[in-house]
Amino acid sequence: MSDYDNELRGAIFQVEKDRRRHEKSPTHQGECEIRGRKYRIAGWRNTSKAGRPYLSLKFTDAEDDQERRDRAKRESQKPLERNPGEDEGENEF
Repeated sequence: MSDYDNELRGAIFQVEKDRRRHEKSPTHQGECEIRGRKYRIAGWRNTSKAGRPYLSLKFTDAEDDQERRDRAKRESQKPLERNPGEDEGENEF
């Protein structure tokens, strides 16, 4: 067993331009651990009003993030529910 402690440590890496989904996607991504919980880090390269470059960071709970993705996947796989008495192929217009 390793004695290495990841508490309050993490890393972010640059996302290659061809791997970004759109212009507003994070330019950097990574993970960290805080109080025993894993967090995802998203970073965007910006420039301050004074002209100094910086990274703007957003932290999201990795476990909550995974639960949201799982829930969205389950919801997308559910069959569409019909209202009682709704006829198939009938249009009100």
